This record gives sequence, C-alpha cells and structure tokens, in this order.
Amino acid sequence: MRSGLLGGAINPVGRVDPDEFVAEASRGRLLVAPGFCQKPFGCPAGRFNHDCIALGSSLLYAEASGQGETLPPCRNCYIYEIGSLAIQAGASVYIMTSALDIGRHILLPSLEDRRFTHILACVCPYSAHPFTLALEICGLRGYVVTFARGACADYAAWARADEGIKPEQTSLAPEGDEWIRKLLEECQAHHDCGGKRIWRRKSPAA
Repeated sequence: MRSGLLGGAINPVGRVDPDEFVAEASRGRLLVAPGFCQKPFGCPAGRFNHDCIALGSSLLYAEASGQGETLPPCRNCYIYEIGSLAIQAGASVYIMTSALDIGRHILLPSLEDRRFTHILACVCPYSAHPFTLALEICGLRGYVVTFARGACADYAAWARADEGIKPEQTSLAPEGDEWIRKLLEECQAHHDCGGKRIWRRKSPAA
C-alpha cells in the first residue's frame, strides 16, 4: 500500500481492521464515496450532484440493487463501475460534491447516529489531510484514495470545484483503481457468503 498525501496514494483513516472493514459492508455501514469530478462530462445526470442514472437512483444514498438505464456515457464511467461493485457488496454509495454537503450527509450522520462506521473515499491530494481528519473526528474508519490526474492543485482550484466549477475529469492511478476493485470484490464475496468469514491468502486492505 502506498501511503501519503501525494497523488495516487492510499491513506488509512484511523486504525482499520481489514476483516471489520469487509464485514461492515454487509451490515450496510460502509460508505463508498467517489467525487463528482470523476463523472464524465457527458453524464446524463449532470456532474455537480449526487445522482447516477445508471445506478438506478437519484436518492441521496444509492442502496438499491436494481440497475438503472445505462446510456453511452455511463458504460465506461468509473462511478458506475465502482458503485455497482459497492452496492453488490451491501455498501452504500454517495457521490461527493461540496464541503457543506459532505458535512451534512456524511460527517454529521456518522457522528450523531453512526449511520456509517467505515468509508472508502476518493479525493484530491490537496484536501486529503483535512478530509481525513474530519472523518476521524466523526468516528469513521477506512481509506482515502487520492486522485492521480485532474486533481485540484491549490485553494483557488478547490474553491471553484466546491461550487461545481471543475473543467477537468479526475481519475485514480492504475494501482489505486485495482486496489479499490479488489477490496470491493472481497466485500462482495463476504456478502455473498452471508457475512461468514472467508479465507483469503492476503487481504488487499492488509
């Protein structure tokens, strides 16, 4: 695992137990949170919102297992691919937009009623440190993976993105992408086994 706040890094949030992380997905207390800036520019739901037509939900948290309409821009969309894996694993999906909405929809519910206990999020390296700190304060554990391409490089770019002005599409490094997919596939295998412990040679979260 490559840790640190550079682009393409995988940063643990709190003390993460890999087995507990996988189990919490089946209990519906794992939140997978990509950024709106990972959406393609032709997203039929629009970019600066929490919606995904392909996941079959325009609700705040996409939890339904039913699939929505897959239009051409959706077929290679990272959010759709990862969101589908997350939902099949029993996790919830939330597309992050502004800092205010993140506070309202992730931090406060986790702090006040333990809506979520674990998180797997994608953010720019610039905001990774304060974001990780806020998650820890609210009792969340998990992983924050930073973008390798298209990320905000300074406060001015971050402030514009916080209002939905983001001319770049962000993406992860291949290593981070593969790591997330393997982790969610393990969560899905655990979910398919009815939440029973499964043997594995090496956890991707280890």
